Amino acid sequence: MFFSSAEALAASAKHAPLTFRWTSIAGFLLDDGETTLAFDVTFTRPTPLNWLGLQELVSDFPAIDENVNALGLKKVDAIFVSHEHVDHAVDAAALGERFGATIYGGPSLKRIVDASRSRFTWPDLKYRSVADRETVTVGKFKIKFYRRTHAPIFPKIGFHFLAGEVPSDFHFGFYQYYDGDVWCWIIEHPAGRILVDQGSHFFEGLRSDLHGGETMFLGVANKASVEDFVTKYVAGFHPRLILPLHFDFFFAPPNREHTRFLPGIEYDRLVSESAKVSPETRWRLPKFGEPIPVQ
Repeated sequence: MFFSSAEALAASAKHAPLTFRWTSIAGFLLDDGETTLAFDVTFTRPTPLNWLGLQELVSDFPAIDENVNALGLKKVDAIFVSHEHVDHAVDAAALGERFGATIYGGPSLKRIVDASRSRFTWPDLKYRSVADRETVTVGKFKIKFYRRTHAPIFPKIGFHFLAGEVPSDFHFGFYQYYDGDVWCWIIEHPAGRILVDQGSHFFEGLRSDLHGGETMFLGVANKASVEDFVTKYVAGFHPRLILPLHFDFFFAPPNREHTRFLPGIEYDRLVSESAKVSPETRWRLPKFGEPIPVQ
């Protein structure tokens, strides 16, 4: 059962703060001092050989080691993946194996995990299948899954990149990382309530479950327009805080010093247009590994 807004507000003072840490691209960690959740955390970057189909695309273990150490990350309890494109899913199995975390998802992600289990002889890799509108509990977190569709990569022409299920004969080909099972989530915790939506276009199936005033972690890479984004998310629900995701130039390793925006993000316009319709909404552009309280 979900907490009401009043219950969450009353409980927030009794719990350690929820802390967000961005890990590049769409990835982030959410921690309440007892439990750590990882969403879309990936450190591997494809090479030209992967793009050309001349080399399998598997996790870059030295890159994982480097970034996990830079984050000082000691534990992960559960792993969630919004969809199976490589920049979201490629490192899920490797991180699950490293931390003994359970990976949650649908049949497409399971094919990648099963292939990883076989390829790297990881018999203890843990996976739990979930269904649309199912809620899972991890520590004090309740995470509700909503199946949605991936937004077009180029919205103006409606172009979808690798739409469909991950193939049953998945063998780590770059062009086998289809979008697969696409999810967004509402996360409930005694210290706060959060919407996580990497979709960039508002999913109408969420409307009845959003109270308004939630904290929102939102992908901004392929929004239809600034106006669409502001109207649907900001004016529609007046979130108290928005942390943008998928805003960086993600074809290179994480940059821990400077923000390199992906072309077309228009971050300043997003903030200024949001202020016109919801002055109480705060935006915070995260930096790699920076701890941000979110309750």
